Amino acid sequence: MSTDEISTWITRITNFIPNVFPGSQPVNLDGKNAHLLQSNSYLVTYKSDGERAMLFSDGENTFRIDRKFEFRPVKTVPCKGKTLLDGEFVNDTIGGVTVQRYLIYDALYVNDIDVMSYSLVRRLKFFYDGVLKPNSQLDHIYMKDFFEIKDVDTVVQLCERLPHPCDGLIFSPSDEEYKPGRCHSLLKYKEGIKNTVDFAAWKVGNSIELYCSKVGVCNVWVDYADFTCCKYNHFWQSVKNPSIVECEFSNHKSIHVGKWKIVRIREDKSTPNDIKVLHWTYQTLQNTLEYKDLLKIVKVTTLQKQSTSPYILRYDPPMMTS
Repeated sequence: MSTDEISTWITRITNFIPNVFPGSQPVNLDGKNAHLLQSNSYLVTYKSDGERAMLFSDGENTFRIDRKFEFRPVKTVPCKGKTLLDGEFVNDTIGGVTVQRYLIYDALYVNDIDVMSYSLVRRLKFFYDGVLKPNSQLDHIYMKDFFEIKDVDTVVQLCERLPHPCDGLIFSPSDEEYKPGRCHSLLKYKEGIKNTVDFAAWKVGNSIELYCSKVGVCNVWVDYADFTCCKYNHFWQSVKNPSIVECEFSNHKSIHVGKWKIVRIREDKSTPNDIKVLHWTYQTLQNTLEYKDLLKIVKVTTLQKQSTSPYILRYDPPMMTS
């Protein structure tokens, strides 16, 4: 299949916007939506700090599909038919050697079978049994571990052992079908100011201006980047007009200092977050769910019900030696 044919096929099976990355997008977990953890069945996993991408393979050709919906050929995934995976590329460093691997956390299509309507656990097990298990020699692909939410402390400890950075937790509904685009039941957790927004950045003089997108408008000015950040000069030199930058909220009391601190340049993105994402992030910051409060909710949830998952996925990804 050509990349144009693959693009058309993905648009059709996901029923999503043509030429737009159809991956499921989580929302921030805060005090206002934490009740979802009690009203639905969830699994928890670590939030890797990698590059989000889908992986398409037909057994002969395999393509990496990034957030820009651009296709790049990569090492072949040996499958028996069209397969579409969701995950991210991470750089694992073990024994001083860094290797890029694809970390799978969902599957949409496996060996010509549409699995989007299956539960999360069934989707991933379908891929594991049909592709990963028969090809145990694969060393460039592995799957995330998923745990019952009562084991959230275990996941936090696991983050410290992984050979790549993690920056939070993901709570995935275990019984729901795959939902392309923004998914209000798929929750990402970062404590406090660790919640970030992706802006378009322009250099104007010695300043960096930050913009969000808005439907019907090219860009909306938001603020200046925080110039008191120790890496400000580095980012000022690196920013191209425009670049997409990921920023943390920096609540300076001075009105003369920008309130968003650049933490990295997003080479994998070509558009900033919509202005609605900025408003949602402000809401999350105002309704911050501290980790101790999250543990209380998890404890209550565990007492209220037992996990409905027939099994929890454990695939022993590469670990740092302790």
